Amino acid sequence: MSVEHRSGADRGSHSLVCEGQWGRVFEVTPAGEIVWEYINPHHGEQRPGVRANSVLRAYRYAADSPEIRGRLGALST
Repeated sequence: MSVEHRSGADRGSHSLVCEGQWGRVFEVTPAGEIVWEYINPHHGEQRPGVRANSVLRAYRYAADSPEIRGRLGALST
């Protein structure tokens, strides 16, 4: 049986962390404070009889980046 590891981190002023197996993505400050978190609510069949909400990876994008421009609605600054 092979085990896939689905996790990672992106360090900037804060760290973006993906706990892929648990379907959780969050951002943490250098002091260890969680700024926000998201847990994937969608569960699918991982293999027969096993349902999971895994996330493969997460990327950090600026609010005005071309990848998401116009999809966030009005942002407060």
